[in-house]
Amino acid sequence: MKPLTPGQAFLLAYLPARSIACAMRRAWLENAPPTDDPALQHAVGFMSMGLRVEATADEDAARHAALAAEVGIAISPTGEALHAHLSQPTLAAAWRAGESARAVAIAAMLAAHVVYFRDSAPNVPRLRTEAVARARELQEAAAKLAEDLRAIDLPPAQARADIAARMIATVEDLSVASYVELSPLSTDLCGFLEATGRALDATPIAPVTLHLGDLFLRREEGWSDLETRLFCPARPLLQPVLERALGLLRADALRALSGKKNETAAALSFDELARRRRALHEAVRARTMAAEDAWDRLAPKTWLDWDKRLFVCEKIPPDAVTEEPTLSVAWTSWVLRRTPTSIDYVTSLAADPEHIDPVERHAMEACRRMSQWGFRTPSRFVWLAEEAVRFHPYEGARPFRERADEMLGFELVKRPIDDVQPHHGRGPTEAEIVAKMDLLRSNEWKARGAATGPNPFESIVEIWRLGYALVAVVDVGVVLAASAPSFAALLEPLVA
Repeated sequence: MKPLTPGQAFLLAYLPARSIACAMRRAWLENAPPTDDPALQHAVGFMSMGLRVEATADEDAARHAALAAEVGIAISPTGEALHAHLSQPTLAAAWRAGESARAVAIAAMLAAHVVYFRDSAPNVPRLRTEAVARARELQEAAAKLAEDLRAIDLPPAQARADIAARMIATVEDLSVASYVELSPLSTDLCGFLEATGRALDATPIAPVTLHLGDLFLRREEGWSDLETRLFCPARPLLQPVLERALGLLRADALRALSGKKNETAAALSFDELARRRRALHEAVRARTMAAEDAWDRLAPKTWLDWDKRLFVCEKIPPDAVTEEPTLSVAWTSWVLRRTPTSIDYVTSLAADPEHIDPVERHAMEACRRMSQWGFRTPSRFVWLAEEAVRFHPYEGARPFRERADEMLGFELVKRPIDDVQPHHGRGPTEAEIVAKMDLLRSNEWKARGAATGPNPFESIVEIWRLGYALVAVVDVGVVLAASAPSFAALLEPLVA
């Protein structure tokens, strides 16, 4: 029999959370008073059916039993262990923290459960009252967990002590939050709490110093294929999109895409070329006024009424008041809209509809795996499209890459891009630097196996392979980037 570890003690206390919460939710339904409200009746029936096929609770119960058998502890379904196994202060503290974590998970699941019915029948007073009580219970449980984690004399416990409370605080007013807010919060908390148990047993990692200046001297498996895809999506519909969005004739679009210029262009003076280039930009700017109409005509119909996809639009002062959601980084803010106001989005996304949904699925999976570090999984996607995607200041908006480097023991010595070793005879772009680091993180994660938890960079690298990038994770959503085609480059052959 192996000696019990702090992480195992924590998980033995925590893992029954889903089973207990599932039983409490079933009891809640059985004891709910009869109602004549048709919406509430429908919600009760739907939830009852869902609980009958609930699988995660059974999976956790099986893992709990397997862990107990592994350490040779006879343990009851409610998580009561023999005190003889917890004689060491660290083990006892880890067990208490696991019990507190279990209370947080149960409180979160019950809060989401009650709010589901309150949202279905908002005029039922008892549901409103219980929702407020459940919110308070969750906050109190998170405060107790923070206290118990600080009592564990291990660095991972100290580092994670306040994270659950901060995750809960991302919901502006917990007492009136909707099911759409509380359900993903519950999922994220459960992922983080289980990862906390694993972190207590993690072997300290010796720091590895990485000089970004030498990044492109390093051979990295998979890089030669990946670098050819950076911001080079398939966009099979680019030609018809150009024809319709910019009013080009088919022959003109083909000329633009092929890059063929009129032979007389070589004889034109520099001033004349500059004049025509300005005229081209003015023509493109005039055509972008119809971006919204072009989006409505060219985007897949399933995209038009979906409120989970937002677009970075006009820049506004950081203190400006607007009813629209905003993306704020440092001293800059952008308005986010459901319909794009720039032709860049039409030619970037509507030209590649078959790959946008996979990109967003990979982004959600990456965020789900980041929940092990206390990051919330956003419910929306924020798209950024520009000719040259800049990773700053977006990247610094939510430092999940820095958190990964901490987990992997990477100490990055950052230098200006100009100081990085030449790449293909030139300095690397920001995108190349970030992409190669993401691939390095993913490869290192795979090499270390399951000990480091789920690998979010596996999904992030797949986004790069599709020609797009995950640049930030912020409260308003996952920020994804597409490199817009250069209209000057595409249309310049047409002005000569």
